[in-house]
Amino acid sequence: MKSQLIKRYLCIWSLWSSPTFAAEPSAEAVQAPVLPMGDANASRLTDIHDIKPALAPGLDLRWLYWAVAITAVLGLLAFAWRMWRKRKKPVVAEPPPPIPAEKEALEMLDALAADGNLNPKQFYFRLSAILRRYIERRYEISAAEMTTEELLPKVDQLPLSLELAQPLKAFCRAADPIKFAGIGADPDRMAQDTAFAREFVHKTTEIANSAIENQTEDHPIEVLERATIKQLPLKSENDLSKRRLND
Repeated sequence: MKSQLIKRYLCIWSLWSSPTFAAEPSAEAVQAPVLPMGDANASRLTDIHDIKPALAPGLDLRWLYWAVAITAVLGLLAFAWRMWRKRKKPVVAEPPPPIPAEKEALEMLDALAADGNLNPKQFYFRLSAILRRYIERRYEISAAEMTTEELLPKVDQLPLSLELAQPLKAFCRAADPIKFAGIGADPDRMAQDTAFAREFVHKTTEIANSAIENQTEDHPIEVLERATIKQLPLKSENDLSKRRLND
């Protein structure tokens, strides 16, 4: 190991003491070659620029401009939202109160009686439709959608006296042949059936009102809730007649 170290030391010493290593390099040896101006390598030096001077210290106001712009936008949005909240809402007119069932039926009967250009079939289609609609609104059953066979059992379940129930059932049975078979009817019979329809509306209305008055004294709130007649959308007499024709 020691012999190897000694050999290395002697080798380094011999190199250091040699005249070639110790001689100073000549000026020609250290002079860098000068490239001609037309040489292609000279273009590589054109992208070298001087160092830019240092920026003067100061406050950067760009963040302030952004803050002002954002604040203005938010303010406009808040103002628009506030104006939208304060806008005048369209006034929705409340629908008129529904016509009572008895008033509607009587008005339709008056219009039927005033129309003298109807043949028996058309007359009984309209008269039957008026009575069925009144029963539907008064007693909350789908009388206008039922056939006569379906309606007659329901009549027995209504709070009607025999003097009202029996003529109603007889009218329904007698009107069907005129409506569907084209059987004729004289004007006197048509007037009598119209009078019966008026009497039926008046008497059932009186019965309903008297029942409400008698029960209101004991349970006023409950009776008023139960006494509200089902209000159906108003329909013309022609619509009611068309419905029966489809049946």
